[in-house]
Amino acid sequence: QAEALCRAAADVLRRSNKGEGVRQILYSVQLPASTKPQLQAIVLGAQKDEALVWDVAKKSGLMDKIPAAHLMPDDRLLLVLLYEALLGSRRVRGNADIFTFVKDHKAELQRCLAELRKQGTVEKYKEKIRLPRYARINTLKTNIDAVLTHFKGRGWKVDLDKAEVDPSADGSMVSPPKGTIIADPILDDVIVFPAGTSLHSDPLVYSGAVILQDRSSCLSALALAPIPASARVADACAAPGNKTSHIAMLHARARREEEESNARVAAFERDKHREKMLRSQMGKLGCDRHVQVHGRDFTEAVREAQRDAEEDQGQRGPLWGVTHVLCDPSCSGSGLVAQYHGQKGGVKTGEEEGGGMAENECVEGGASKEELKAFASEQTKIVCAALSLPKVEVVVYSTCSVHKEENEEVVAAVLRTCKRRVRQATVLPDWPHRGLPTEGCDGRKCARASHDKDSTNGFFVARFEVGPAKGGAGKTKDKVDSEGAKKRAREEGGEERA
Repeated sequence: QAEALCRAAADVLRRSNKGEGVRQILYSVQLPASTKPQLQAIVLGAQKDEALVWDVAKKSGLMDKIPAAHLMPDDRLLLVLLYEALLGSRRVRGNADIFTFVKDHKAELQRCLAELRKQGTVEKYKEKIRLPRYARINTLKTNIDAVLTHFKGRGWKVDLDKAEVDPSADGSMVSPPKGTIIADPILDDVIVFPAGTSLHSDPLVYSGAVILQDRSSCLSALALAPIPASARVADACAAPGNKTSHIAMLHARARREEEESNARVAAFERDKHREKMLRSQMGKLGCDRHVQVHGRDFTEAVREAQRDAEEDQGQRGPLWGVTHVLCDPSCSGSGLVAQYHGQKGGVKTGEEEGGGMAENECVEGGASKEELKAFASEQTKIVCAALSLPKVEVVVYSTCSVHKEENEEVVAAVLRTCKRRVRQATVLPDWPHRGLPTEGCDGRKCARASHDKDSTNGFFVARFEVGPAKGGAGKTKDKVDSEGAKKRAREEGGEERA
């Protein structure tokens, strides 16, 4: 299995070099789900430290000894093995000739790296950042009491008293004591375990009653809140489905109609392999009655909805009547790097003195400035498509990127280019870490997350609204005032009779 993992990592790097997004490739790799975090760590680490790895390989003399066959069809597998020997697991396991070659030279490679460090040529490699383990309670299948009873029976202490969040702070760190489960201080339905906790084999996780979902990933669905009971929701880029299931859970809670058979969440995924995975995940997580999966491109479905509205022939496609949309499109994935490696060498977010990048500089995660522009162009296209839907009221945009080019600058581009009257609304007002000042975008209305301020992966969320201004956009608490309840009742009655 270790050899297969290294070969898979080399293939991901190979495909990434041809322009495919790393996150999308990782979803399609045919390996057990339990190995995906390790695979991702190897891929992101090899990308981040490629220059250092090759420098050590050359200075140690290894590149003068390597047989030409070990560089065929390319050097990606060698890069993975060198990274593992020097900076990853520090072990090389496999029986093929190239594995044996690197194992035979591992000691001299490590001596060379140590010597470079002594000389001050290479900064000492930082320890991996350890984040808490977050789990979301899936109330479509269980409840908080049942979950806590389960974990108490397995020896865990439970402390659900939410810590006070300093309103003047620019983040909200989380650190559960050893052997203790705590409640997330801001996000409802999220419990937190100490870093390093393994829950993959837990029966509740296996059944889908508890979902292993990073804290920052939970922000997307919450940013749509409050979701009215009458709403129709679309997830534009849905696989693997954690965010989709979160939307379905919040919507079902608002509807309070567990027996309702008509799905009110449309989940789009154009990649056939990911679509299959999404359908499987929706079944596992108890979302079948709430989510309709569509194996097609979201923007094509938008154009179809626009034609239906213009022709007024009574057609009801998958986006008919959609009022709320989540757009979480492909991005550089630069926010995920923080989970595995230190900050040095690092990701440029725009917060640094002098900000920005050199014209040809590559950023962590392997994306160049030109590639970031390409991501941003596609992200803007998807958000604008969502905002063009005839009945849309709220669109949430999120990424697991830390780059301003994919975040605040995309918000500015959407506001600048969208043809209808759209405004930027304050998202997740209870979340203290806000966006960056940017021309054309009010950073204070955006939310950001990072490992050093929020004990989670890098993330970004923004909210757009169409129509009259509304208050309380994207509440993190599950609170619905009486006026909102009355409005939903009026909307439900009116729409169902129409």
